[in-house]
Amino acid sequence: MHELVTCQRVSFDQEGFPDLNTRIDRLDRLLSMLKKYDRQICETVAEDFGGRAYELSRMAEVFLTLEQAKGAITNVSKWMRPERRAGKSGSSSSCTRLLPPLVRPEQSLRFAPCPRA
Repeated sequence: MHELVTCQRVSFDQEGFPDLNTRIDRLDRLLSMLKKYDRQICETVAEDFGGRAYELSRMAEVFLTLEQAKGAITNVSKWMRPERRAGKSGSSSSCTRLLPPLVRPEQSLRFAPCPRA
């Protein structure tokens, strides 16, 4: 398992942060996989939980994930836009620009100086 995680980390570091089209493509593929393997997901969850109802698994594991992925596709371009925030130095000309959120939680915000307009 450690080797797999290390391999994923190296791949992630080499690729960098995906652009909008790549993110949407991955979310579309997630939707396709959820629809294709719907029954297998529910059967596996039922097996893991010792007989969980198919309908409950479908609602909790498949349907909600489908809806979240659709919402992400709708909003991902907005989430990737840089944001401007007022600085706390008291100066009216100071500001901080939040760049698009990164995938890794430890790097969730990057700060950059605001361009002077």
